[in-house]
Amino acid sequence: MARWCTPAGCPAAKRSSSGFASDALGELPACIRKKGFRLVFSMVMGAPMIFVMTFVIIAVNVGWSGRLLEAWAKAFCVAYVVGVPLIFPVAPIVRKLTGKLLGTPPSPRSARRASAKLREAPP
Repeated sequence: MARWCTPAGCPAAKRSSSGFASDALGELPACIRKKGFRLVFSMVMGAPMIFVMTFVIIAVNVGWSGRLLEAWAKAFCVAYVVGVPLIFPVAPIVRKLTGKLLGTPPSPRSARRASAKLREAPP
């Protein structure tokens, strides 16, 4: 394992004692858990979005027939395989674009930096 992947080499290595599911990954350094967050987020975010969208589109196109569940399951599997990899690179871009459109920082870290700059600025 590379030096930066060890708990001693990772500046963000902190152990969680919250009792949540993330404690199951307590043996992994925090830097690896942070990198895995985007991948897991993509898979979790993709499931309900793709579930609803494929069901609605198939229900409209096929109707309430005996083929609905079979057609929906096939469409869901194909859309999930295509959609989740798209969420991974697109989500940060959309987050930044939304921040620009609304004039707000796109992440909590950016929000803290922006509020710190406001406090430092002379009145």
